[in-house]
Parts: sequence; C-alpha cells; structure tokens
Amino acid sequence: MKKYIVLDSNIIVSFFEGGFSLVQQKGEISSSEEISIFEFLYTALEANQLDLILPEVVILECERIKEEMKESLSKLYDSAFKSAKEASIPPNKKISSSSIDKINRVYDSTRDEAIQNIEYAWGVFNKISESKNTHIVPLDEEILLNAYRRGLMGKRPFVMRYSNSKDPDLSNKPIHDIQPDCVIVESVKFFIKGAEKGELYLATNDNNFFSSMEKTAIHTDIQAELKANKFYLALSDLLQDVLGLKIPPKKEPKDVTTSDAYPVTIKSVTDEGKGVDTVEVAKG
Repeated sequence: MKKYIVLDSNIIVSFFEGGFSLVQQKGEISSSEEISIFEFLYTALEANQLDLILPEVVILECERIKEEMKESLSKLYDSAFKSAKEASIPPNKKISSSSIDKINRVYDSTRDEAIQNIEYAWGVFNKISESKNTHIVPLDEEILLNAYRRGLMGKRPFVMRYSNSKDPDLSNKPIHDIQPDCVIVESVKFFIKGAEKGELYLATNDNNFFSSMEKTAIHTDIQAELKANKFYLALSDLLQDVLGLKIPPKKEPKDVTTSDAYPVTIKSVTDEGKGVDTVEVAKG
C-alpha cells in the first residue's frame, strides 16, 4: 500500500534556517531541522518508499519565504555590523578603520555562508519537487474556489483576520480571503479523490491545523476530510516513525539575549593611545 505524505510550508522552510536562524532577532536560536533529513526524504522518494503530495501553493510560498529570509539576513547582518562598530570600548578611544574593515569582512563572509546554506536547501527542495514520486497539485479554479468557500464557512485551517485600516469605516472589519493553508487542504483533497488508495501522513507545525495550542490532535474540520493516519510536527519524526529510519538527534535549542544573537562579536580590543589598533573578531 502506498504511503502518501503531505508537508506544510513551515516544515519545508525549517530547512532554510540551518545556516543562521532569523529567530535570533527575537533573542533565541531555534532547533531547525538538519539538512541531511531533507536529503533522506529525497532518497526515500527515489527508492519508492514514499509518495509526496506537493500542492503548487507550497512551492510558491517556500520560494517567497526563501527570498524574504535572504533579504532579512542581509539587513540583520548590516545591523549587527553597525552595533559592532558602536560596541562599548574604553572612553576616548575608537576602533581604527583597519579594524572596522576586518569586522566587515568577517560579517560579509558569515552572511554569505548563511545565504549559501539557504540556497543549498532550496536546491535539495527542487530535487524533491522533481522526484518521480512527487505529485505536484497545480493551482486551478476549482481548488481556489473550494478554498474560498472553506474560509466563508469558517472551516479550519482558515482563521479570521481583521482589517487594521486607519479608515474608521474599514477598521476591524473581517477579511474573507483565500488563505494558503486552505489551498493546501483543498489541493490534497483534490489529489486523493483520484489517487490510488494508501495511507496518508501529514507534517505541520502550524497552530491553525490543530484543535488546540498543545497540538495534540488535528482539527476535526481537517481530519474528517483528509482522514490522515497520523500527523507529525517535524519531518524527522515522520521519517523515523513511518520508515523506521535512524535520524540523528536534533540540536537542543539555545536561549540567548538579543545582544548576543548577532553571529559575530568583538572579543577584545587593545589600544595604544591613538585609537584601537587590534580587534579580535570571532563568530558567535
């Protein structure tokens, strides 16, 4: 019997965070999935162990998020470099231009490495998308209309949002839009109608798919239609459970303060009375 899997966009983009997670801006480092797990998925698809149902909307979302991550990384590193230049040093002393250049080179190198890691993960995703056992579900009018109807009926994963317009006539008005999560569910429904019978496994970490914030059960609106055999919060858990693969343990999350969240910090500064001559720079 075939084993179909569905990956929500948030599961896929977790692999784009392997180089440097953007949540560092919030003062914490997340435990993102190791890229090797993404590669395990491709191997399993090619070995006919799994079939991936991949709505086109997921591909479009992931590409948008990838570009947003790269842009945010550049802005974050620029901000970090500015903070490094303004770092606390002894009174009446300043960092020399040569030391600033040294800091800048390290920041540029670290930023570029992080962006390359994102692009590498995107390359793995492209291979997964092109696998012989990946079934891309194109966006069409039927799926979009059904997603819109889903929202109008208030069925999960739809969540009502409200306008924040400054116009008093529009402020706090409900927004009945077509939400990508609803398109994902309707795309999967569309596919399984004509597909060979099999087991269905869903991986998502999106609160909108669950019946409670504890994420202990898929919401009945979704489960009644998809009839998933089981759900998972991470791809590593899915592969380990469904295929029995031995997955390396995930890195433990690490809490840091916002000031320590920057990827590069000034370790020490020495001064000879004419400005700072030596700055030791190290990755955080």
